[in-house]
Amino acid sequence: MASSYSSTKRQANQGEKSNEVIRDWFTNGLDATNVKIIGGADNQCQSWDSHGMLFTEYNSITDSYESEQIKIINSTIAVTDDNWATTKTAVGRFIYVNPETGAMETKFGVNGEAVVGKLIVGENLSIFNKNNSLKFNENGLTITNSTNTVAINPNNQSIFTISNSKGNVLSFDNSGNGTFNGKVTATTGEIAGWIIKGNKLLSVDGTFSIDSANNTITVDDVDGRKTVISKQGVKYSYGEKEIGQIGIRGGASGNYGLTFDLVDGDALTWNVYDSENKVYLNKVRYTETDGFIIHNSLFCDKEIECSGVKIKTDNFYFGNYKLGLNSITIDGQKIQYVSWIET
Repeated sequence: MASSYSSTKRQANQGEKSNEVIRDWFTNGLDATNVKIIGGADNQCQSWDSHGMLFTEYNSITDSYESEQIKIINSTIAVTDDNWATTKTAVGRFIYVNPETGAMETKFGVNGEAVVGKLIVGENLSIFNKNNSLKFNENGLTITNSTNTVAINPNNQSIFTISNSKGNVLSFDNSGNGTFNGKVTATTGEIAGWIIKGNKLLSVDGTFSIDSANNTITVDDVDGRKTVISKQGVKYSYGEKEIGQIGIRGGASGNYGLTFDLVDGDALTWNVYDSENKVYLNKVRYTETDGFIIHNSLFCDKEIECSGVKIKTDNFYFGNYKLGLNSITIDGQKIQYVSWIET
């Protein structure tokens, strides 16, 4: 319902009018039938013989009997409106075609073109239309046009299903799990902890976003550091300042590579770290004041051997100074030396 008072009142009035129409179907229908019986009971004719009981009305103007008649035979009360070319209503024992099996069956009950009332109660209640596109029985409700089907069945694992000729489109099982196969279009809402906002998917805390319009992934943290991933590469920012980026270099010549750009900041550092032995093998650092500083020294205790050359170094740090106990072995000849370097 609409949230405004006038809209709510208007819709409530419409609902009440609909209820009045339904009540009229039942109440006024009975009243009209009652008036017809009381006021138009003249010229009634009844016959009772070995063929049963027949009730009809004689028309003195046409000197004939009306086509609307009632007949009681054995355990059946039948009604016609075309002088028994067809039977419009049967009460009691009648024969009908089972819409599920297609077989002829005999039942006791009411078979008519319309059933109007306040309450329908039955042990086995089934509703079918002419071409079986609508079924309502102990297995729930099914509506279909032979291609698209909507089914509600509380006895199945899938209690609600919408399907087409290719299979299930939407379904919900008895555990509350839903499955959807197809395209989803949404500009707002939440799904699996993600907030849908226009062209973006946002994490609940707002620090991670995926932007389909700009083809970017953005990661923020509470300290103001931001990383943006796009088809141009990875861009790093601190607050409102862009610090640097890593991009892909390529041109018509067919030469490709990576570019490292320092836009705003005091240093760019590149490290190669040996996690197994817990040492830095190489370190390259760039600052605006000192330019490039390259360290190939090894921290802690480490040996390197390559092409007959073995290098061993033990570095100790005292404040701003480094003491190195080094040895170089070349073809079995070992050379030892000590280094003292201000760092």
